[in-house]
Amino acid sequence: MGTMFQLRVSMECSERVELKKNVERNCPHGEVEAGLLVWDKGFVAKEKFDVVLVADCLFCAHLHSELLHTILELMHAGSKCLVLAPKRKGTLDKFLALLEQRKGELTYSVTQSVTEEFDKKLEAVKKSPFFKPDEHQPYLITISPSIVKAKS
Repeated sequence: MGTMFQLRVSMECSERVELKKNVERNCPHGEVEAGLLVWDKGFVAKEKFDVVLVADCLFCAHLHSELLHTILELMHAGSKCLVLAPKRKGTLDKFLALLEQRKGELTYSVTQSVTEEFDKKLEAVKKSPFFKPDEHQPYLITISPSIVKAKS
């Protein structure tokens, strides 16, 4: 089984502790690793992963290029990246436009459906008066590399 990373621009100490607790609670057998990863256009991955998980990280549109570079660096030919994010004031559409520009390097798909269980829970949440589709309705983007770059 591959390793997953949750990508975040910055993470306070308390968030690191909470992330560790969350991984331990949900993956007691240690098959998942999570940690801090700073997005940077100069980032070079020391290892590649089967699955890269990006959760609610599209809110800073000015960092989309750095985020995508980092995602692609972490992937090998058979990898998948799962990005889960709401539309949030057009930031999702801006990221999709960036993916469209990079179509020679990757393929992607977008859906509102995540899993049957998740979708059922979301339907209950949508009934809340505090639910705002632009901020809370998640979309799932699945990204796969389409070209493996040769290392020189």
